[in-house]
Amino acid sequence: MTDTPPDHPPEPQPARATAPPHPKVRRPRIWLTVGEVVGVLALIVAGWGAWDSHRERINAEREHSVEERRQAAQRTFAMTAHPDGSGDRLQLEPVHADQPIQAQEFIFPKAVRGDPVQVTGNARIEAGWFAHGLNKARERAHLKPEAGDARLPVGVVTTYLSDGDTRTDRALYDIGYDAQHRLLGEPRIKLDGLSFVGRAGAGDLQARVDTIWARRTGQGSTPQAPPD
Repeated sequence: MTDTPPDHPPEPQPARATAPPHPKVRRPRIWLTVGEVVGVLALIVAGWGAWDSHRERINAEREHSVEERRQAAQRTFAMTAHPDGSGDRLQLEPVHADQPIQAQEFIFPKAVRGDPVQVTGNARIEAGWFAHGLNKARERAHLKPEAGDARLPVGVVTTYLSDGDTRTDRALYDIGYDAQHRLLGEPRIKLDGLSFVGRAGAGDLQARVDTIWARRTGQGSTPQAPPD
């Protein structure tokens, strides 16, 4: 027989310390009174109303600006040209019928014509004003026939009526023409139309026209008017 060791009782385990439960922290509740709620809603409504008013004011100012630009465009003078059947004349008309033309002064390059042409009443451009000088200027500049219309710069000072007032417009235009060669005599200048180049302002209109002509013909200096 074998001896069995005596049973030993289990050693007692140390008791674990348990933390006491944390007490629940009660957060203070914020209650709004009816008056405060109404005040907040009033602020929201007022802010929305202010934004809506601001948006309406911006839209009104934008519409007003567009209307001002439209009226300014209507007040700006512009004209169109219609050639007669033979091409010897361009009949000029204002784009806006309420701006009738009273008088005009046409300033050509000095190489083409040395003095301006004054017209009263019947607004027009005639080829006979500058055809001879233009042909001579083309010869001196050794200009060859061009494909399509050739261009002659001209300064135009127009006196017209607008809203019962007399006004003046200063602008640069191009006269479209065709130099038609003939067996005898110099080429025939046939007028085709008129195109707007730009406003001239208060500067020297003759100098502007001469500069454009010199640049197009390759002449380094301002050409002088041809002898008759």
